[in-house]
Amino acid sequence: MTGSDGAALAGDLPPSLSAAARPPRLGDELARRTRPVVLWYGSTYGVLERVPGGWMMSGMERMSPQDARDSLAWWFRNMARFHATGADRTAYQDGAVLLEHGHLDEVTVAGRVFRVVRADRFCRFGLDGPEPPRPTDFDAR
Repeated sequence: MTGSDGAALAGDLPPSLSAAARPPRLGDELARRTRPVVLWYGSTYGVLERVPGGWMMSGMERMSPQDARDSLAWWFRNMARFHATGADRTAYQDGAVLLEHGHLDEVTVAGRVFRVVRADRFCRFGLDGPEPPRPTDFDAR
């Protein structure tokens, strides 16, 4: 539904809509209602890059902000060594040095903006136990 204001979350969707065809936000609302207990499992860290229209995630599996910085510095060094030329190569090398010797959470390198970010991990529980995958979750096969 183009331009929806989210009112369908209140349950006014047609009953014939299959679980896989429902909007993901409806799945979120159903999970909140059927599995109201949220257990927090700690934080994880990663790097996002600003792209036209938003941010692109490149992984959220690091255990600390410094682990994410080190990972980004390693990626910068590989970009400088194998993929970049001229001024971009120097920019990637300089970006790696900045991350290795400082606690920067945002850096611009070769015209690209990167930010170290935090995400919280949690699991929803209800009367029937933990929440299984939702019909709208991506599942590569």
